[in-house]
Amino acid sequence: MERFYCIVNPVAGSGKGKRSFLALKAVFERENIPYQVVYSAAPGHIQELARAAVAAGERKIVCIGGDGSMREAAGELLHTEAVLGLIPGGSGNDLCTALGIPDDIERAARILLEGHVRPIDAGLANRTPFFNVSGLGFDVQVLYKTEFYKKRLNGMLPYFLGILGALIHLNAFKIKFTIDGEGRIMNTILFCVANGQRFGGGMLVAPEANIGDGKFCVCAVDKVSLFTFLHLLPSFIKGRHTTKKPVHIYEGSVITVEADKECIVELDGELLERTPVTFRILPGALRVLAPQEV
Repeated sequence: MERFYCIVNPVAGSGKGKRSFLALKAVFERENIPYQVVYSAAPGHIQELARAAVAAGERKIVCIGGDGSMREAAGELLHTEAVLGLIPGGSGNDLCTALGIPDDIERAARILLEGHVRPIDAGLANRTPFFNVSGLGFDVQVLYKTEFYKKRLNGMLPYFLGILGALIHLNAFKIKFTIDGEGRIMNTILFCVANGQRFGGGMLVAPEANIGDGKFCVCAVDKVSLFTFLHLLPSFIKGRHTTKKPVHIYEGSVITVEADKECIVELDGELLERTPVTFRILPGALRVLAPQEV
C-alpha cells in the first residue's frame, strides 16, 4: 500500500493540529497503514515541506492543520499527480467543511483510506493561490482583531471578539470591479470571492458556491449603517442574506478589483495580497481525497 506523507502544523488551533495527528496516527497504526510524518516549524514551512514531498515522488500528501495550513500545502500540489488529504486541525476548518470532511478524526481518516479522488477548483489572487474564500473589507478587519485575541484566548472566542472589534471599526470603501469583463462601481463594506461556501469558522457567506463548478461566487455588501449591518449579520451566519437588499451576489471566473485606497486582501484566513487584485479560477487544478458526494 502506498504510504501517506503527513504534514502537521502542531500549533494550529491552539494545539489541535498536533492532537488531530495523534488521533490519525492511532488509526494508521491500528490498521497497519504506512505513513511518514513531518512537522512544520514556522509560517511558510508547510509550503517547503509539500514542495519537497512532491519532488520526492510522494503521491498521498496529508495536511493536518487549519485553512491556512491547507492553503500552503495545496498550493504546491496544483496541476500535479499528487493527491491532497485533509485532516481538520484548526479553529475554523472551512475548506474541510466545503469538502464534506468531518471534524471527527476517525471519520475523516476513513475518507483517506477509502481513497476517493476528487478534482476541485483553485483560485488565484494575482499570483497567490487560495482554495476557499478570499475577501476584503469587514472580513479583513475581523482577521486583524482575531489574531490579537488568539494570543490570549483559545477556541472560537477570538473569532467572536474579532467580529465585535471589527463592527466597532466598520468602514466602507469605494471599489471598481469587473466580473468576466462587466464593470461596476460601489461603496462596500464587504467583498468576498468564494470558491467554497463558508469562512470565519462557519459563516455561510456563499451558500450557492460549488468548489468544483469552474466559477467563483461573489458576495458584495453595500455601505450600510452599523445598525443595519448588525441586523444583517445573523443572516450571514445561516446563509439567508442573499436576498437582502444591501447584498449582491454574482458569478464569474475572472474578477478584478480596484479600490479608492489600498486594501489588504485575505486568502483563506491569511492577509497575503493587496488591491488592485485580479482573481482567476483554475478549474479542477487540485486533486483531493474526499467523500464521493458532498
